[in-house]
Parts: sequence; structure tokens; C-alpha cells
Amino acid sequence: DERAEALAAVGSATLGVIGMGVEAAGFVVKGGTTIFRESSLSIGKALVKTGGSVAALAGVLEGVQYHITAIRLRLAGDHKAARRYRVASFSAIGSAVLLFYAAFLGGFLLGALGFGLFIALFTYGLTSQARSNESTPVEIWVRKCLWGLPESSRYWLTAEQLTHALNELNVAYVGAAAYTLKQSAFISKETSPGAQLPVLVGGPEFTQRDILGYMIKLPNYDKSISAYSFEIYDASLPEKLEAMIAKSGSGEDFFLSDISGVAEQDQGKYKIKSQEVFENNGLLVRGEILLREFHSLTHLEIRVKYWIDATNGSPPLIVLSTSEFHVFPTA
Repeated sequence: DERAEALAAVGSATLGVIGMGVEAAGFVVKGGTTIFRESSLSIGKALVKTGGSVAALAGVLEGVQYHITAIRLRLAGDHKAARRYRVASFSAIGSAVLLFYAAFLGGFLLGALGFGLFIALFTYGLTSQARSNESTPVEIWVRKCLWGLPESSRYWLTAEQLTHALNELNVAYVGAAAYTLKQSAFISKETSPGAQLPVLVGGPEFTQRDILGYMIKLPNYDKSISAYSFEIYDASLPEKLEAMIAKSGSGEDFFLSDISGVAEQDQGKYKIKSQEVFENNGLLVRGEILLREFHSLTHLEIRVKYWIDATNGSPPLIVLSTSEFHVFPTA
């Protein structure tokens, strides 16, 4: 699950920065020469241990991230990359154990700490190599064909599926994609609109809300001839009862329905909206949708139509992306 990978990556990076910062502060305090030398040494040691422990926890999260990635790649048929990520997962956790041990018993660049840093560098090399072995979108498409490997990945099996197969091939070749992510945040009830705090901070003046984020990637987008549209659906309901959450497109206003757990009346208040960003000869469409305090959104589908050249009457590329959220409704 790429969302789980992203959360693990953000968590490990955040803890890594915090841990190394605290550890560095500990060495500075530890080396201080003041009349409070003994007190400074004690505080410095405590900070070094705390920082080392937090940095070690970041390594554990990295190991979890690599393990999730290995599972995803194995299911997709990327066995070579999956094996490297699996080894990287074990080495990241092993490095974390050594760093944790070194924070309490080891020395600074010697023994357990030095060996732990060596394994961390080895893990970095493994993951870099694994990324280079990951399949391209076109290679993934080939696996879905009649003779694709592994057999479990075969999807395009009949002549009736030709149109869908060709559309997905074009999407893979162009590199168009759509992503969604649901995250929790504490939003101020009384302070300035748009104020958000991380989940670790709370209080009676804040309410925890779920925010649905989405991003659409459209390479080779030319404002003079290209066009797009997208629709977001609540796929938690039966197919015949599917509910549209939002829709928009080039030259269209952003439409947001007040159904399916979406807090339409709060959108303007908290300045949550969609935006277009042109970069690298392409277009990124990003946005966030605030959900109600009590919602039941667990499955989501985003449908994108992309006309690279809307002036020649050719049919659009169709990009479909579905997500499943295992998150309890917030209160």
C-alpha cells in the first residue's frame, strides 16, 4: 500500500531529524566547560541517549517502510527489487538496534555506534539499488497481458478488454497518474481560519478532523491545447448508489457536494481548496477536502480524463485510481 509506505517514510524522516538534533545538542551540552560542569555532563548524556533512541526508532520505521514496499513489489511481480527491499528492511532494523545500544552503552564513532552507522550506509545503498530495479509503468502493463509474468498479474485476457488495455498502455506511456491520501489533523475552532496543528498537539480548543488529499499528475500538459477533468467518488457505497464527492477540470469551477461525509460548509472557512501547479512541462492538480467530524468514508475512487490535444477530437486518456482507508471515523 503506497499510502502506508508514505506514512512510514514521513515518520522515519521526522524522527530521524528530531533524534539527530537532540543527540547533537547532547554532545554540545556534554562538552560544555562551565561551573556547572557536572550538571552539564549529566544533562548532555541524557540528551545523547534520548536523541539516539529517537534516531533508532526512525530506523525501525524505515525498516517497516521497506518491508511494506517489498510486499507491494512482490505482488506486482518485481521480485528482484522486492528481495533487495526485504534485505534492506532487516538491515535497517539491525542498524536501529545497534544505534539504540550505542546510545546507552557504546562510544561515539566506535564499537556498536560505528557498526550501526556502517549498516545504515549499507541499507542506503541497498535501497538505492532496489529503486533502480523497480518496474516502469509500461513493464507493469506488460505483466497484465495474456502472457505476462507472474500469472497472477494477468488481467487483459479477452478481446473485449482491448480498448481498456490500450487506454492503460497510453496512460503508462505518458506517465499520467492520480493519488489520494486521508490524514488526520487538529484544526482550531476559534483561531484564524486554516490553522492546523499536527496530531501530537491537542486541547479543548482544537477538533480532530480527517482531510482527504488528492494529486493528479498530467505530463506534457500544454495550456493552449490540453484539457482535463476529474471526479471523486465515495466508493464505500454499492455501485448503483455511488456518490460524487467533487469534480472540476480545466476552465471549470470546483464543485463540492455536501454528501458522503464531506463538510462543504467548512471548506471556505478553513481555506481548503484545489490548485494547479505547472512544473517540468506538466501539470499537477492538488487539493484537500475537509470531512465531517463523523464520517464513514472508507473507499474512494478518482476518475480523470486527460486530453493531451483537445483540438483534434481524439478521445481522452482515462486514469482510474482507487483507495481503501482503514481509519476509524474521527470525533
